[in-house]
Amino acid sequence: MPKTLAPLTEKSTPKFIVHLLVGFVLILVTATVFTLFILNRQGETGKFNFVGNQQNGGNSLTPEAKKVMDCFNTSFYRSVSEALANPVNACALDLSSQHLLQIDTRIADLPNLKILILSNNEIQTFPPALLKLNQLTYLDLSKNKLNTLPSVMSSMSAVTEINLATNNFTKFPEGLSTLPNLTTLSLGSNQISLIGEEFGSMPKLVSINLASNNLTTLPIEIGKLTTLEKIVLSNNQLLSVPLEIDGLESLTELNLGHNKLKLLPAEITELNSLTILDLRDNDLTALPQDFFQLTSLRELILSNNHLGVIPSGISRLEKLETLLLDNNPLTTIPEEIRVLAPFQKLRLVNVSKTNLKVADRDRLIRDLPNTQVIY
Repeated sequence: MPKTLAPLTEKSTPKFIVHLLVGFVLILVTATVFTLFILNRQGETGKFNFVGNQQNGGNSLTPEAKKVMDCFNTSFYRSVSEALANPVNACALDLSSQHLLQIDTRIADLPNLKILILSNNEIQTFPPALLKLNQLTYLDLSKNKLNTLPSVMSSMSAVTEINLATNNFTKFPEGLSTLPNLTTLSLGSNQISLIGEEFGSMPKLVSINLASNNLTTLPIEIGKLTTLEKIVLSNNQLLSVPLEIDGLESLTELNLGHNKLKLLPAEITELNSLTILDLRDNDLTALPQDFFQLTSLRELILSNNHLGVIPSGISRLEKLETLLLDNNPLTTIPEEIRVLAPFQKLRLVNVSKTNLKVADRDRLIRDLPNTQVIY
């Protein structure tokens, strides 16, 4: 006779329910963790650029984010062996923080892998097997011990974002210029002191982080990055900015803070799309004459420089929301700043540790009644 399942008894029912609830909670926790991982993977080492435009109050995910969310939720693995059990559907592989010196070469047998996280390991040489991953779009090799990349990486043609922060690079890896669809690049916290002409050969680059390196100059080829929207160059040793910077016609965010700049080229005033400009902690004594034709600026940070005068024209910055002037030897603020008051955009002005007279400070507070003035 065929066996039949015994009916659930009063004793077995609670145990069954407990197992069911535990399983549900584990699924819920896993989904939550991965969601938070995607949305909050950020910091000095770079981040996923997945949150949509929030300027109008939105908090939508970009199409890339939705793909990644689906990828994590359906086919996320923590080892190559685990992924090889279902190689066609393996989409995301996280091998971070596993003390790896090298990568299992069988990773090349994952034809549809799109996301690969290898951060916080001990990898010293770029794994050749990665060059066979022609569907890979995101690669994180941050916090390793790399100092070179292959000179040709064009076989990884689908890569759009690569994170190489906190490694041992001393010069810009020329192989990056052979990635035809690269849009986002992080090389922060290395020891890069040299960038070659290949820097201008990334036709789709949108965002690059080169913070905390040893750069003293930038190549003139920077002007060829016409699609670039954000560049972070803070915490370097930059002495000058190339005149060719005016070629960055799409640039909206420029961070040059914590360098050794004494002058800015007049060409910087041609960056008409610039909304955020950070020049804090430099050696600036003056601003270019037409500086305030940067009329798209929303945030201007000039803290900790040697500025004694703010040139006329500040009233043109009708979109300005934040103006930081603290720790400068300023003795006066242009009276025309009061013209900004009717626009009610300016939310914060910092003039602490300057040489402003009390009367000038009080006038500033009076002229900008809707602005927080720090003094």
